[in-house]
Amino acid sequence: MRETTCAFTGHRPHKFPWKYDEADPQCIALKRVLVQQVGRLAAAGVTDFFSGMADGSDVWLSQMVLELRTENPALKLHCPPALRGAGWQMELWRRRRGIILFWDRPIPWPM
Repeated sequence: MRETTCAFTGHRPHKFPWKYDEADPQCIALKRVLVQQVGRLAAAGVTDFFSGMADGSDVWLSQMVLELRTENPALKLHCPPALRGAGWQMELWRRRRGIILFWDRPIPWPM
């Protein structure tokens, strides 16, 4: 299973120089690199992606995995059943989390 599994977590938006401005060129460049890396992992045979679902990088990477599922249905996104923390103050992040959690019934993260 180790050869087919990837877990990710990363910075929260307030830690980036652009904060919550996803139109910032630096943010766009970072997302471009992240989607390339997720694509490379999937091409190398990684099928199971684990996300802590925190705002920022976790949510971006989760969205990228789900988008790649249209091309590669073998990909699975695993999420924790009970999301911890109060990092969902902004409505944007609450909506994104909801979309991800209910997209094709993601498999819950084993606890």
